[in-house]
Amino acid sequence: MNDESIFKRLKGIKGIGIILCGGVIGVLLIVFGTLYGGSPAEKKELAGGGISAYTEYAAYLEKKLGEQIAPLTGGVYSVMITLEGGEETVCARDTTGEERREYVVVRSSSSGEQAIPLKLLAPDVMGVSVVCAGGGSASVRSEIIAMACALFNIPSTRVYVGGIGQ
Repeated sequence: MNDESIFKRLKGIKGIGIILCGGVIGVLLIVFGTLYGGSPAEKKELAGGGISAYTEYAAYLEKKLGEQIAPLTGGVYSVMITLEGGEETVCARDTTGEERREYVVVRSSSSGEQAIPLKLLAPDVMGVSVVCAGGGSASVRSEIIAMACALFNIPSTRVYVGGIGQ
C-alpha cells in the first residue's frame, strides 16, 4: 500500500478530523500532565511516604502480635501481616444543605486550599501468617488463630499457623 491510498481511506471516514484532534489533545494532556504534575517534593512524598508508612504499620502490628504469641511459642516465631488498601483520610464536610455536601477547606497564602482532616483510618489487616515453635500442636495453633482473629477482627480463614521445621 502506498501513502496516497492510506490518506484517501482516512479522508473517507466520517469524523476523522474530530478523532485526530481528540488524539492530539489527549497526547498533549499526558505530556503536560507529566511535566507539570506537581513539585518534585510532592512527587517524592507521594512515592516514598505511602509505602514507608504502610510497611512501618505492618511491622508494628507484626511486633505487637509477636509479643503476644511469644509466651506460647517459647519466643521462637516469625510473623507476617498483609494489609488491605492503604490509609484513608476522612475530611470535614459541610452538611447544612439537603443537596450540597462540600468539603470544608482552609485557605492559606503559602499552600492554597487544604481540606480539614478529621481522622486518619489505618488500613485493614488482610491476612496473618505465623510460623513458630509448637505451631504443629493443635492447641497452640488454635490459641494463636483465636488471638489473631480477636486482635485484627478477621475470620480464621485469613490466619495461617505452622510449625518450624515441619
